[in-house]
Amino acid sequence: MGTKIKTREAMKAENVMMTKTKARMKTRSKFLTLTQDVMHLICEYLEPHDILQLVRTTSIFNAYERSLILHNDMVGNEKRALLWACSKGDIDFARKCLELGYDPNYTTSGTGHQLRSILKVPAPVFFCRAIMTDHPAVVSLLYQYGGRFSGIDLQTINSKGEQCGNPITPFHLVRSKAMVQTILQLEPNLPVDSTRWTANEPILTWMIVRGASPQTVRLLLEAGAHPSGARPRGPQLEFFTPHLPHAFQSLLEAAVFQLDVEMVRLLLNRGASFKYGALNGHGHTHLHCVLSHYLFQAPETYDKSIQIFEACVNHGLDPNRRFRFCSRYDLSNRSSSETQDVNTLFEEALTSVVESEILLKSLIDAGAGPNTRIFCYRDGREKDALF
Repeated sequence: MGTKIKTREAMKAENVMMTKTKARMKTRSKFLTLTQDVMHLICEYLEPHDILQLVRTTSIFNAYERSLILHNDMVGNEKRALLWACSKGDIDFARKCLELGYDPNYTTSGTGHQLRSILKVPAPVFFCRAIMTDHPAVVSLLYQYGGRFSGIDLQTINSKGEQCGNPITPFHLVRSKAMVQTILQLEPNLPVDSTRWTANEPILTWMIVRGASPQTVRLLLEAGAHPSGARPRGPQLEFFTPHLPHAFQSLLEAAVFQLDVEMVRLLLNRGASFKYGALNGHGHTHLHCVLSHYLFQAPETYDKSIQIFEACVNHGLDPNRRFRFCSRYDLSNRSSSETQDVNTLFEEALTSVVESEILLKSLIDAGAGPNTRIFCYRDGREKDALF
């Protein structure tokens, strides 16, 4: 009898507990609905930075992150919600913003879209942000709602807010092969440096020095880009990248500097030239100077250096050709003028400050003649010498 009474009391207590739990859940639900309205009112008086701080530190605010940003936009007539969606790659929220009337071609005169440490790009903000954060699906959505690449004028701005260099294009912001494919599918007629002269900053050179894959570059070459690269009509933009010694004159120069064997082969197979215009106005430059300066500089680079050199020779590079030194390679131990053809690759290997045995062997295997003429008199006369 006592056991039955205890069982009934336990069941009664359990029922009471369940009733209280349901009541709490119902109350909490009402409280959360009220809290969202209150949070919206609070956020009307906060800056976006403060809202994001609350979202990061408070779980209830975090649950309503999208609605808080959107509400703040609606109250303040701002455009941050769609910008947030483009940064995060949130396709559903981006679609919601566009359905609410956000302009996919919205442009600002600000400089808040950082591309490099001191290189900033003014709007169009949504396309720029989606491309730079590598969200092809968001780019396609913006295009679907009326966004267009044509007519986009991106100006490079230095740290003082001054325009510098040449304009850049959406392709300069690309970080992946998928993004290049998306842009080319949406706007196949966008300029891709199909001629040797361009009003913009050269696209492929920009991409190669920033580590673009050969597959990405191949897409632009197939779309009509010139394999030797385009030359800017105005002064070439400094790259603001510490490891780059100077602006490159051709795609092969940039690929050799990067020791990118696959890229060099791709460019050569596409018809890239060893001869190209010189920036100093003295005719033409040949790739020999670049090869001499950047290949075989350290033991860990020998394998790639050999592959690059062999690829060039297989595509017609003359290893016995005399070439011109360029001051931009900082060869301070040279006293000859930039316009004077002074040495061959073989002679350079002999006078190199780095270990040159492998380079010499590669040159001889490629057909470089050890019987050559060198400067050996103070008055500049030459003498035949056999090494």
